[in-house]
Amino acid sequence: MDFDPNSGSGVKRTEAPRVETGSLVQHSLKGRYRLVRELGRGGFGVTYLATDEEVASRKVVVKVLAERRADDAWSLRKFQDEMQALARIDHPGVVAVVDFGYLPDGRPFLVMRYVPGKPLRELIPRGGMPLQRLAGIVRQTGCALTAAHDAGVCHRDLKPANIMVHMLTGGEEQVVLIDFGIASVRDLSSTSTSQNITGTWEYMAPEQFMGKSSPASDIYQLGVLAYELATGIVPFRSATPADLLRQKTGDVKVRPKDLRPDLPETAQGAILRALAPNPAERYPRARDLGDSLAAAVSGVPDGAAWNVNREILSTRTDSFAARGARTRTHARRQLLALATLGLLALAAAVFFRLGLSRLPAASSVAVLPFQDRIADSDMDYLSDGITESLTNDLARIGALRLSAYGSVQRYRGPAVDPLRAGRELRVDRVVRGSVSRMGDELRIEAELVDAHSGAHLWGHSYTTRMSSLPEALEQFSMEVTDQLRLSLSGPLKERLARQYAVGSEPYQYYLKALSALNKRTPEEFETAIKFFDQAIAKNSQYAPAHAGLAYTYAQWAMHASVFGGVAPKEMLEEARRAAQKALELDGTLAEAYTSLAYVQMQGDYQWALAEHTFQTAIALEKRADALEFYALELAALGRFDEGLVQIKRAEALDPETWAIRAAHATILYYARRYDESLAILRDYSQLGDVIAPNYWAQSMPQEALAAVLRIPETFTPHLRIPLLVSAYARAGEKQRARTLLMEYRMTPENAAWYYLALAHLSLGDRAEALSDLERDYQRRSAEILFVAVDPMMDGLRAEARFRALIARMKLN
Repeated sequence: MDFDPNSGSGVKRTEAPRVETGSLVQHSLKGRYRLVRELGRGGFGVTYLATDEEVASRKVVVKVLAERRADDAWSLRKFQDEMQALARIDHPGVVAVVDFGYLPDGRPFLVMRYVPGKPLRELIPRGGMPLQRLAGIVRQTGCALTAAHDAGVCHRDLKPANIMVHMLTGGEEQVVLIDFGIASVRDLSSTSTSQNITGTWEYMAPEQFMGKSSPASDIYQLGVLAYELATGIVPFRSATPADLLRQKTGDVKVRPKDLRPDLPETAQGAILRALAPNPAERYPRARDLGDSLAAAVSGVPDGAAWNVNREILSTRTDSFAARGARTRTHARRQLLALATLGLLALAAAVFFRLGLSRLPAASSVAVLPFQDRIADSDMDYLSDGITESLTNDLARIGALRLSAYGSVQRYRGPAVDPLRAGRELRVDRVVRGSVSRMGDELRIEAELVDAHSGAHLWGHSYTTRMSSLPEALEQFSMEVTDQLRLSLSGPLKERLARQYAVGSEPYQYYLKALSALNKRTPEEFETAIKFFDQAIAKNSQYAPAHAGLAYTYAQWAMHASVFGGVAPKEMLEEARRAAQKALELDGTLAEAYTSLAYVQMQGDYQWALAEHTFQTAIALEKRADALEFYALELAALGRFDEGLVQIKRAEALDPETWAIRAAHATILYYARRYDESLAILRDYSQLGDVIAPNYWAQSMPQEALAAVLRIPETFTPHLRIPLLVSAYARAGEKQRARTLLMEYRMTPENAAWYYLALAHLSLGDRAEALSDLERDYQRRSAEILFVAVDPMMDGLRAEARFRALIARMKLN
């Protein structure tokens, strides 16, 4: 390629055939580096394990710019920056670049030292890492970062997936920083750089959200890493960058000692100092954080014993890094100069010729229901299952706002306009597709549409047999994520791999169970339990099936009074067993934490423990249902303002689901904001059990009676009849109410005792009402949770039996 700096666009380029990245394996680059196998694909390039045939067939890693980014000036510049960054740094804790070159089509590649071992992401256990190991890793990482900063390089994307850990001779661990793909390279006289907003949201420093980065930003990211190594989770999680920034500009809400009691106070102080919102309040150097944390864990004065070993640890190296310093420095200078000239020319040529800009990552997306073109009732579950599977995968990406599964259900059918759907759902992009069958094979077609312009951004079809369905859906999920230009974290990649590695038969049962669960009827709850059980029978280690089973039982326990026919206490115990098993197999499943928290609340009245478990679920994944249940717990405790904050967050994620709207109205009722509650319920006339108490509290008995009469007859009589008794009695028809109550037949197992208490109260039978409430306490219904804040119970608050009940439920 020739570049003429004196011409307008200045480019004369000889086009070469594009080399398909997937076909590179077994090729030899520069006649020297033989590619052995692909190691992974990232946002900018593809990495390969290779051998250097000129140096004793040593292993090296080759990174090639991705085909789809070959004509993107921004991507070429970032590839150049990575080369410059690695060429500047001479430290054993930073992966070394040893060569570079170009493919026949002009795409650049880097050759880097091979680092054996595992990504740090794979080594973080649930609950955190042993403290001595934590301190050693943070300390080595801090030394490597300081070397980079001294060379004028900011990493800007420090996270466990970008740190390798391998064993040295003698059994000691060596930490090596990798992936400087978005690093910034500055003049040594400058203190900060202004860059595009780039990085991984959960780890970024507050100032990075404004496009500014400096060594202090890397120190902040090291603080996030230290918090995660100590506790097993990151300190900040949110579905939106704006909410993350809001969190990061304030104090850390959940301190590491809250999750890790054995963490020394001084170690917590070191981590929190690194997480200071103001860069000036953080450590001056990354290695200072490592030294402080190591000293705190070991109980020695900061900077004492650690200074003795600093040079030994910081200069530890393998055979390649031990080569002569002068030879290596000379080679690096040559490499840096050649890399800068070559890639600057290539980037400039592409920029002037094409003027391309990088398509930004999606901040919001909706997965519309896939069309079912199979026309087989036995396969009805498949299109819904694929829709929900992809929705669940994307929901785990913290930086993405995703329309919840319930909110997209109205956009079914081939005639749906993606622009209208995107506009109404307020998202940037829309995924839609279809499922069909050709003989023994399934065909899954999908496309990604820009919701603003209607432009077709990507489309693909997948042909697979049912026996290979999980593998096809895993590929589908990964490709959609890539096309949205989103980065999958290490834990998410591992979670997806576990989810889809289960085998076809149990996975099909799992999809059938999800399809049934979403219908939310007693019959479909039974069907869902059957299919989850069958999935577990085929693979007892399938954690998502155990989590789904727990969630089904928890939902059934919540709605036991509405559906009738089940004992919530028994459902809660089944939910507990399934949730605990799911978390034993996979401690990252937010759905399992949500179910367990609900059991702790409704079954155990362990309010503080339930709140902590809800918060853990929400930190792992922004789930509308977890936020809904947490909001209801806060309302039961009388913390109405906090509850309203959480229910509004749930509504923002899933504005179309009536259950969340009903929960919002219920919280307002308990807060005695009756007009606001009724305003929400105006569109939900069938919810007479929520509407009527609002009217009773305002002395409007006729309106309450009308609301109760609108309750569908499909509702269980164990809810409808006690409410009718209450409505007639409060409307002045007490004889009719008593006759109806006398004719009512029920058994202790299926009685909705809380509603019977309302009926007895309306007739003036306070002793009977108190007995009903005590029975409901034993039954563990959902309604009894709110007995301390329900306005209908005001007439009982002076009763000793009522106060004793409140005490047993730990609500006083």
